[in-house]
Amino acid sequence: MTYTGKMFEEDFRKGADLCGNNARFSRLYDTTNGFRGVANPCDFVAATKYGTVYVELKTTHSSSLPFSNISEHQWNELFLADQCTYALGGVLVYFPKHAMIKWYPMTDLTRLKHQGKKSINPSVETDIGYSVPYLKKRTRLTIPIENVLKAFKEHLADKTNG
Repeated sequence: MTYTGKMFEEDFRKGADLCGNNARFSRLYDTTNGFRGVANPCDFVAATKYGTVYVELKTTHSSSLPFSNISEHQWNELFLADQCTYALGGVLVYFPKHAMIKWYPMTDLTRLKHQGKKSINPSVETDIGYSVPYLKKRTRLTIPIENVLKAFKEHLADKTNG
């Protein structure tokens, strides 16, 4: 069975539901698929001690995530969020081929895009993004939300320091 983006969202949601009062993750459902101009900026918005975090989830079965998998609207909204003092914006990507989940700040992805890159490969751009440890079961993932929050913390620290 192929692990899908929908399964990644479900597994992420299960972890997010267990975070108690440390953070609040709200799912932004896109039931209209862009109909009549409605388009969400991301999959989840989180209230955390690191600020408001805009989270887009992606799964790729290739070795890299093509930037074309992120809509222009989402790219712009996540980038604008990541530019704010009290917010973070980025993409949480599951790379089954690399057995890895990475949190990528949108500012870093935008810099790569401006350099002419068309995708990100975690084994090539090893200095970009934050690893999120997880547990793999036979067909599903367990994503401890404290590991996601740690990636947000590191993102904020690097953003603040420069």
